[in-house]
Amino acid sequence: MTKKKVTQRIAGIDYFLLARNFIKELRGDLGQRALSESLGYTFNKVGKWENGVTQIKWNDFIDIADQLELNHTAKLKKFFGNYDGHYDFKQIYHYLDLFFGLEVVTDPLIQRLRKKWQQKSAAADLAEVLKVFDTRPAMLIGFLSEFVDCSQFDQLKERYQQFLQALDILCDDPVIGNITEALKVDDYLSLDKHDDQLLASHAGISCESLQTALKKHLQLGTLYYDGTKYHPTHLNFSFSHLNVRKLRSFNKFCFRFMADNYQVHPRHHDREYIYNAGCTSNRVVALSPQAAQAVSQLISKFHSEVSEIVENDKQIKKNVQMINLASVPVSVGQDPTNDEI
Repeated sequence: MTKKKVTQRIAGIDYFLLARNFIKELRGDLGQRALSESLGYTFNKVGKWENGVTQIKWNDFIDIADQLELNHTAKLKKFFGNYDGHYDFKQIYHYLDLFFGLEVVTDPLIQRLRKKWQQKSAAADLAEVLKVFDTRPAMLIGFLSEFVDCSQFDQLKERYQQFLQALDILCDDPVIGNITEALKVDDYLSLDKHDDQLLASHAGISCESLQTALKKHLQLGTLYYDGTKYHPTHLNFSFSHLNVRKLRSFNKFCFRFMADNYQVHPRHHDREYIYNAGCTSNRVVALSPQAAQAVSQLISKFHSEVSEIVENDKQIKKNVQMINLASVPVSVGQDPTNDEI
């Protein structure tokens, strides 16, 4: 079995076909030969890529983005913590390894790719990079959406619509994330019948707020009721790696929630279902741009490792845990250049 077929089988997406369609969408009305010539080829190289005769390398994508003036550097910075530098293959591998924490990803195909790239035995195919983006929820759609309309890809249409729906719902009502995770806690799963007080407690909200939210999300189809208890649906509300302006409302909700629930003194619980340990760490320091970038890299690695821990957590869930780690510049005025981040 070829590596190509292994990739398709593991993920359920043909990343090689997706890469070809991605290039086709990028060039738009520009002909294959015209783009090939602008890239310096004397033959229809783009046609060979789009027909699957030869594989599209990551650096080919960078060349196309440069030629089409797609401002790819600014777009890619959104995904890699505003790191300075180029995004050719040598750099992109470094960023992928740091940002996605590839050393802890358990997918054997990802580890084979990582080993190949480290040994510099072959340059990365664009399809392989797309596979890496898809190791984190919503990241593949987030990346592609920076450049093209994902609704044009038949193999992504359903996932894209789910992405948009989940993003809109989470930004409109951030508490849904608390509720959907609370439904996965063992205390609720082990109940014979729904209990407002227990679910509200695990979601960190009042019973009144819970009842209002449940009615709303039953109508939206983001939860369903089987006659005895509530259950989450197929929608994935994880957007932890995306720098999307719409997510500001959710981020503000999370930080405000943690601030409101911060305990100066140790809390003594009389409820038996409170188990998980909590911790906080806050620092306000003056930093150089170089040190701030190093901190940003650490935060990216932290979130990647947390994602892997969550993905591999097969134990009984005791509580919903809200995990925030951020580094932001403190300034007197609003920086207009940072408005999109």
